[in-house]
Amino acid sequence: MRPALQLCLALLLAAAPAAAQRPALSENVRSYLHTDAPIVVLQNVTVIDGTGAPARTNQSLLIEDGRIAAVAPAGALTVPEGAEILD
Repeated sequence: MRPALQLCLALLLAAAPAAAQRPALSENVRSYLHTDAPIVVLQNVTVIDGTGAPARTNQSLLIEDGRIAAVAPAGALTVPEGAEILD
């Protein structure tokens, strides 16, 4: 698995919505984490949606509270104030 994909998956798992009881993350998952920011933008990624459609290169991915909120071509995504940007 590519490191960028591993990072994306780890961020999605780690940025779960803040709840009264948040499950502890395994050490394996924590080894891929670089941030626990509530809003993260991954820039210059390749998106493979799993439907058989062609991969989309040079995309930006907005993750808010552990969920993908938007996917757009690089430069077309409005980055919220305070978001952590990972390229």
